[in-house]
Amino acid sequence: MEEVSLGTGNWDRLTGPVREMFVAHARTWLDEQSDPSWALLDLDRLSACTMPVLLSRGSTSPSWFSMVLERLAAALPRAQRKLFEGLGPIPHVTHPQQYTAVLTEFTRPAEAGEPAPGR
Repeated sequence: MEEVSLGTGNWDRLTGPVREMFVAHARTWLDEQSDPSWALLDLDRLSACTMPVLLSRGSTSPSWFSMVLERLAAALPRAQRKLFEGLGPIPHVTHPQQYTAVLTEFTRPAEAGEPAPGR
């Protein structure tokens, strides 16, 4: 898991139940990765999304994460990106406090009185 998905050291950060879930669904993940259309995205349909979207990744995420996020960012007109330096692809699981702080800032209303993203 560390080499393919989570990044070095992140398996140890997961709780027992989360590790069990990953193990129980390992075959499904392998099946998804073997699907030749796993990365197909309906970019035209996504471009109709008018809500702010936060796209995040860790700097140690596998390279294919970046490729998918680049395509999403290009299609989503109000996409914002956040890079978590030194973290893997699931910072919401491995570093929940840091991730919560980013989400809190993302959903905070703008100074100019604009509604918070998603409202």
